[in-house]
Amino acid sequence: MNPSSRRPAPRYPRRREGKDTRTDRSMSNQPLDRQAHSSSVSILPSTSNSNSNIVAHEEGEQAFQVWWQPSNVDMRTLFYRLVRANWLLVMVPLGIVAAILGWSVLAVFLGNFLALVALAPLMTALVEKLATVFAGTLGGLLNATMGNAMEMMLGIMAVARGHPAMARTSLLGSMLSYALLVLGTTVFLASYNKKTLKFNGPLMRTMSSIVMAVSTTLVVLTIMAVTSPDSDENSNLLILSHGTAIILLAVFAIYLYFQLKTHTWFIDTLKVNNSTTEPDEIIAREHPSSTLRLHSAGSVGVIATLCAVVCAFFLVASIEETASVLGTSKTFLSLVAIPFPGYAAKGISIISLGRRNRMDYVIKSIIDHILQIILFVFPLLVLLGWLLVQPFTLNFNIFEATTFFLVMIITTSIIRGGSSNYFDGIMLVGT
Repeated sequence: MNPSSRRPAPRYPRRREGKDTRTDRSMSNQPLDRQAHSSSVSILPSTSNSNSNIVAHEEGEQAFQVWWQPSNVDMRTLFYRLVRANWLLVMVPLGIVAAILGWSVLAVFLGNFLALVALAPLMTALVEKLATVFAGTLGGLLNATMGNAMEMMLGIMAVARGHPAMARTSLLGSMLSYALLVLGTTVFLASYNKKTLKFNGPLMRTMSSIVMAVSTTLVVLTIMAVTSPDSDENSNLLILSHGTAIILLAVFAIYLYFQLKTHTWFIDTLKVNNSTTEPDEIIAREHPSSTLRLHSAGSVGVIATLCAVVCAFFLVASIEETASVLGTSKTFLSLVAIPFPGYAAKGISIISLGRRNRMDYVIKSIIDHILQIILFVFPLLVLLGWLLVQPFTLNFNIFEATTFFLVMIITTSIIRGGSSNYFDGIMLVGT
């Protein structure tokens, strides 16, 4: 062949040398969601605010599309990973089987109790992932309404099975656990080697005033029940509870608007002084499901929610016989044991935030949980009982109402001053 007739060799562009080449090679080995994040961050401009908004909007759309792409992880592998991370998940099928096969009542109660403890972080991780995808007002609304999903589920089961007193006591136990056990442990661990632990004084005073204002609604109906004649007590209390529930839901909507729209400095102040990491975000980030895309995380969350509904049903159904076997009262189990699955994982995350000296976020998270229970979960159960013809009133007994109101006074008096010490934490835990 004539050498002159040969085609010239194609000239390919030379591979970039140095740092860019390594970056391209490393990005080629990354999963799709990390590549999207890396590429979107690299094009952010630093001069024009309008261009920054456009790029941020495109980045959010790109991240939304990536999260919704199916994952390559099959459900068997996913289940194996989750069980390895939390061995208590094996109690989910055991608790359900124990109830179906009629095992001892203690086995049914303990199995479903531990199953709910294991399922609570999965549900929290799903809510936080959805709130991250639907950022802004919708994400904040999702966090505010579903932040106490486990407490809400147990309360709904108790009301549906005709145990309104159990639902009231379990929600009261959850609020007391946050205000005394979680807050007291956090204050003690955060300040045991310090002379004084400082808070954001103006923010704490505002939140304390809101808590005391809404707490009185639960006490007023109890006082009215004690002072009113027995003949008119039930009918009047039921009507007043329905009206109070509607008012509390309206106050909750205004509170969300106040926090998410008109007074966003609540969050901005905490982001400047502390960190943007909240307790629910810690649970979502540290849980194995945090590495999944939204498709897989949604599947895990739906399965976990369905399992939690079944386990909550069997747990509520077995509490009376369990109390008789253990020789204790149903009120004691409802006050101490039933709320534990709802606040266990979040309580540990809140305590870890306190150890990192983020007390503003700690106190705000605790107060938010208490406000969500009073302003949303209680009214929801009242209206649900109205719908199911299962009367649910906001009438506590004297001991419960007095304990709750005194605890709120003690808690708010400690945080209103803007400072605390380890002895305050010991007093809260001891109370």
